Amino acid sequence: MTHLTGVCLGVALTCVTFVSPVYADEVETFYRGKNIDLLVGYALGGLNDTLSRIVGRHLSKKIPGNPNIVVRNMSSAGPIGIANHMYNVADKDGSVIASLDRTGAQLAIRGELNVRFDPMKFVWLGSVASFEQDAYLVLVNSTHPAKSVADLMSGSAKALIGSVGAGSTN
Repeated sequence: MTHLTGVCLGVALTCVTFVSPVYADEVETFYRGKNIDLLVGYALGGLNDTLSRIVGRHLSKKIPGNPNIVVRNMSSAGPIGIANHMYNVADKDGSVIASLDRTGAQLAIRGELNVRFDPMKFVWLGSVASFEQDAYLVLVNSTHPAKSVADLMSGSAKALIGSVGAGSTN
């Protein structure tokens, strides 16, 4: 767990742990026997889906009343669609949360025309990664002239690199 992740999750869990007993009882009563929808804007089986399912499996234990976490894929939504849905359509009572990747917030800040949400008005619960310690794997064919990252960075060898879609930060 990265330092940032620990801080974000620590803050969220502290808020749950140190609430007054009356409020805790109300929260527990609200969530007991209910489902929380965890929305994912990507297809089943990908990295975002897999991470969301791992988080969903354990998150219920951290919420008073231990609601069921139900992962729901909105595979055609992508980062902007899922954030637009959360901001404009989804219930705001704690029964719907979403797994948002960094792309949605970055596109909002950059002024993407299809954004219909303010990322500063979301309540962020935590992160499974940080920019600081993210690592990405780059593979090239063995016949490619680049034999190291230094070759790519120096410009002595160039490679076309794809992404998951237009506007993706990866």
